[in-house]
Amino acid sequence: MHRKKDLSQLVIEALVPSIRLDLLPKSTIDIYITVLENDGTASCLAAAITCASVAVADAGIEMLDLVPASSAIYMDSDLVEEQHETGYLILSYMPSLKEVTHILQSGDVDLALATQVRISITVMDVSDIS
Repeated sequence: MHRKKDLSQLVIEALVPSIRLDLLPKSTIDIYITVLENDGTASCLAAAITCASVAVADAGIEMLDLVPASSAIYMDSDLVEEQHETGYLILSYMPSLKEVTHILQSGDVDLALATQVRISITVMDVSDIS
């Protein structure tokens, strides 16, 4: 589906907005991700983004916020295998700042489903406040 280089670029795009790069001039941050089991590209990438965010924070690199990521798969309701997916959505989010760092949508999605995703994100914002 995606090459390793493409997937690593997606992880970078999701994490860079959260890292205080201004405090690290002329520095390089290397993140190595080892996938032990792949249950699907979308869920694996979301888990990799979340784990990489935690690893950066654990390394003591100053961040604006952690970046949890989640994935959703669009598929025919009669089919349960990911091979029959019609598309997917991966969302990376900084909850304290209520800011989306990266969103990746692939495949076809009908307007009703896209509206449900937008409503879910709004509900997530409201729950963070209380």
